[in-house]
Amino acid sequence: MEKNSVSSHPEFEVGLRYNNLSLLKSALSKGGKSCSYDERADAETIRIKDACGNTFVATESKSNNEVMNTNEPTIASLLHRKSNAFTDDIATPKTNPLCEGINYVEYFVPVRRDDDGKTVEKIARFYDFFFDAPTTVVHDGTSHVAIIGFGKIEVNGRAEQSLLFRERLCDSPPAAYVSECDEDIGSGHHIAIYVGANDEDFEVAASNCVEGDLLWVNSRFEDRVLDVGSAMHNKQFRFKDIIDIETGDVVFVLEHEVRSVTSTLSDKT
Repeated sequence: MEKNSVSSHPEFEVGLRYNNLSLLKSALSKGGKSCSYDERADAETIRIKDACGNTFVATESKSNNEVMNTNEPTIASLLHRKSNAFTDDIATPKTNPLCEGINYVEYFVPVRRDDDGKTVEKIARFYDFFFDAPTTVVHDGTSHVAIIGFGKIEVNGRAEQSLLFRERLCDSPPAAYVSECDEDIGSGHHIAIYVGANDEDFEVAASNCVEGDLLWVNSRFEDRVLDVGSAMHNKQFRFKDIIDIETGDVVFVLEHEVRSVTSTLSDKT
């Protein structure tokens, strides 16, 4: 959990669900130098690191009930990385039937050593306030984690997918990380999320974010959405600053492309 430096590119990992880890391991062994992997002692988890340093954590589905419908809108992690055809092939449901989808995307948030979960609690309140998302903050024995639920909610209260923010202790002030992020392109990381069940829900989310002065334009893209009208027309908007809803201070930077479920945009936007 120790980290002594702050980077404008936050560390992250992506949790993927597979229907057969043995077959995945066989595929990985044929990948040559394009990626490396290690298998946990319990043989239920495989950690994969591709040539660009991206980390994927593969787990095996416990039952057919856990299989995700990959045709439905879902968290799409657009990692703005160099092309890695082998990793794309093993980690994309459309090209690899072994992969059933994304369980979670986890970001590591730089915090002061005496933070005691305050920052990730602010992140959880942010998603609750602006998107009415199911959120919780837990301590897993190692660190505090904010869990933001996406997709369908099961009868046991567990969300189909999660966006996680785990505190990472650092000596440098967390504000240093925020100040390093580029105003035009953010931190260089980009996720796409779908909100609500219809355009009306999307309009509420857009209105909330407009009132919070969150909407932002990424200079690398042509769309310029800064109000509710253009958000409804484009069926998407962007923001990058996750803020403390009480003070307005930025606590984490991560570009979000927020889409209506009626959007026809590709995940490669």
